[in-house]
Amino acid sequence: MSGSGEIQKKTFRLTMVVLAKPNIYMDAISVTIPAWHGYMGFLCDRAPIIALMTTGIISITAKSGDIYYYATTGGIARFTDNNLVILCDTLFTEEETVVLAQKYEQLIAEGTIPPVPLKEVVLMTEEEKKYYVIGKFYERIKATQEDE
Repeated sequence: MSGSGEIQKKTFRLTMVVLAKPNIYMDAISVTIPAWHGYMGFLCDRAPIIALMTTGIISITAKSGDIYYYATTGGIARFTDNNLVILCDTLFTEEETVVLAQKYEQLIAEGTIPPVPLKEVVLMTEEEKKYYVIGKFYERIKATQEDE
């Protein structure tokens, strides 16, 4: 502990990699990923692990205390020596999600595409996964805005 009475939070290095986008690097206090059999959390000094990810939300608490959310359709995460590397099929920021969700709602209203059916994510096509995760993330954003 420092003399000011604040608890020092341990951090680890996070790298997120997605094709056709710049890598994301930051020091994180905690990260939660959508692992294959449920959400999995990472803190500093965690035991090494490799995990398959499915469609869902990645939640990051940065060293600064800021919280970031990203939507993904899956990938692989590896944690070793206080380094978490996340390789994502796709990755959407909150801003990208809002734009894509609005476009999706417009396409549904026009009858261009049907709403994504609620079925097992593993049975979805890549396009369905994309819109499924965008829809879930958009719902979370709207709920957060309503609470404020």
